[in-house]
Amino acid sequence: MDNHAGLSGLLSGRPGENVIKPVKGISNLFVLPVGIQPPNPLELIEGAAFGLLLHELLSKFDHVVVDTPAAEFGADGLVAAARCGVALMVARKNSVRVDDLKALVQALSASTAKVVGVVMNEY
Repeated sequence: MDNHAGLSGLLSGRPGENVIKPVKGISNLFVLPVGIQPPNPLELIEGAAFGLLLHELLSKFDHVVVDTPAAEFGADGLVAAARCGVALMVARKNSVRVDDLKALVQALSASTAKVVGVVMNEY
């Protein structure tokens, strides 16, 4: 999927047409790619534009899933979860330690995000 235009551009104020793309072979599934990696991703997620975009997407789609980098790579996921209000954690089987998951649940619980579940992934 082309990743030249996407979320980072929209949040940075660059106009974007057709950045939300249908997924071939799966009806009613659309993806907004991240776009070019900005130097300040956390600032973009914390900004007003992210909240406005979420509100707009929720008015047009039944469900909106925001994928974030793993918690070990920074606070982006925690901030995005707090902005979205809920978090579904994904853990890699035989890779993620239970203590790390507990710490992440505790960190999310200290925010405004509600943890709605954990998915164990084998890949």
